[in-house]
Amino acid sequence: MTADQTPTTRVESARARVRELMAHRESGVFLALVVFFVVMYTVSPIFRRPFNLTTILRQISVTSIVAMGQTLVIVSGAFDLSQGSIAGLAAMVTAKLWKNVGLDPPIAIIGGLGVGVVCGFLNGVLAARFRLHPIVMTLATGAVFLGVNFYITRGESIIGLPDGLTWLGKGLIGPVPALIVLMFIVAFLMHILLTRTLFGLRVRMIGGNLKASQDVGMNVVFTG
Repeated sequence: MTADQTPTTRVESARARVRELMAHRESGVFLALVVFFVVMYTVSPIFRRPFNLTTILRQISVTSIVAMGQTLVIVSGAFDLSQGSIAGLAAMVTAKLWKNVGLDPPIAIIGGLGVGVVCGFLNGVLAARFRLHPIVMTLATGAVFLGVNFYITRGESIIGLPDGLTWLGKGLIGPVPALIVLMFIVAFLMHILLTRTLFGLRVRMIGGNLKASQDVGMNVVFTG
């Protein structure tokens, strides 16, 4: 918008931007969420208590972080049904590395994340190299990862975890829960990854048109 635009032009420009925004399918979902929040905030004194709002943000933070990982898969034109099983397996491996192996919490966390990377890499190889349908294949691998989880834990819970392993879920950064801060950091990094990097461009191209991506010489099996 330039300085010499009239008020009428500015209003028309703002309306055009709103129409462009509302043209996206996601806008309707976001608008419904905003309306629901405003209604609940207005009619329910309990809902608008700071403790309740913080609890809601904590709960959606976990879902949001997992959904951001799923976003990469969906943008590439696939879907991963094993994500929940991988997350559970990584968490249990982290706890086991601390309790049974005696590793420090940061090293145990790295080990758990490594297990998640290996599981994701296996899914990628099966889908890209062996051309298995992602939904059917991840449904099967999810059952396998869940079985491995039950095997290493024998179905027992791991309790008494140190603060070093639970800080992200329970800790605070100032007055704000650390998990909420982590959610915004992951969202920012995901935005940069998808919109400002060559990897993100290639992922979006593959999801947009796999055949065209192959025709221009892109390695659709390994995108790095």
